[in-house]
Formats: sequence, C-alpha cells, structure tokens
Amino acid sequence: MGMFDSFIIQHEGVEREIQTKDFFNAMDRYRVGDVVRGAVPGVQVLHDYFYLDHDGTMTWKDGEKDREIHVFLTIRFGVFMNYDLVEEQLTQEAIEKRVFALQSEAMADSAKFELICIESLIQKTERIDQLSGAIHSIRRAVEATKMSEKELNAAFFISEDQKRANAGELVEVIEEIVSEFKSDETPWF
Repeated sequence: MGMFDSFIIQHEGVEREIQTKDFFNAMDRYRVGDVVRGAVPGVQVLHDYFYLDHDGTMTWKDGEKDREIHVFLTIRFGVFMNYDLVEEQLTQEAIEKRVFALQSEAMADSAKFELICIESLIQKTERIDQLSGAIHSIRRAVEATKMSEKELNAAFFISEDQKRANAGELVEVIEEIVSEFKSDETPWF
C-alpha cells in the first residue's frame, strides 16, 4: 500500500487503525483531538469501512467477511474531532446523506469543538511534562556516570537509576526510562 496516515478509533473495546492516503502519507497516527497535518480548512468528513470476521478480527478476505463497519471521520479546521461507526450496509446515497449531516453537525457545534481542542491541549501538555521528566531522569543518570564513587556516596537524593548508571548500567537505565513511552504516539507538533 505504500505510505499512509492512520486514524486510531475504538470499536467494541478494541483499538482499530483506519488508514488513509488523504493527507501527508507520513505514517502519522491520529487520535481524537490531534491536529491532522495536511487537512484543509473547514470541515472534512472522510468515509471508509472495514470488515470483521466471526472472531471480531479485521479482514479483507472474501469468505471471512462477517460484518461490515462504516467509519465516518470528522475533521474540523485541521483537528480530528470525532468518528461515527455504522454497522450495516449503506448505499452511496445513504453515505452521502450521512457525510452531509456530520458536516452540518460539526459546523454547528462550536462548544464541542472547543472542548475537544481544550482536552487535547491538556493531554499534550501532560505528555510534554512526562517527556520532560524522562529527559531529566536520563540527564541525571548520565551525570551520575561521571561522578566518582566517593562523590556519588556523598551526594544527597541519589536515585537507584543514578546508582545503576554509575555502576555501568547507563544504557539499561535509559532503555527503561524511554520504554515507558509508546513508540507509536503521534508527534506533539
């Protein structure tokens, strides 16, 4: 399929990935509240669908398609605002009506849009704080490797990570700190 972007949605308690080539195709992953790079001004409603087999696993193989799920992704002024799932076969006319209704709803609901933006800003700020804390921990671990045993023992508030780093486990300490963060997170920019 080549390069694409993905929208992460929840369906029946399972995270599903909806791929699209409508934007930058930079392997970006978007969740509700994220800014979508390459989105046009105004409101966009993207339609896609996927199939589930009898076990609830996504499939594209004929003979295994048990259920058809239509996905409508709403993007307002570049922000992934929400998604709507419809589990039934839809005609092209029904899809077009649904897209129009969702566009109208998105334009009319400024309070919901503002709330999504504010919640996203809070989450992104918390994420930046977490990453800043991790960077600080890594810096302290690196600094600990430069301390002599005597300096290390005399220093106050030496963490276990700093002691381990000084004992030669710097790479392991950094790996543990960094592994706390998912690698598939959408960039905060």
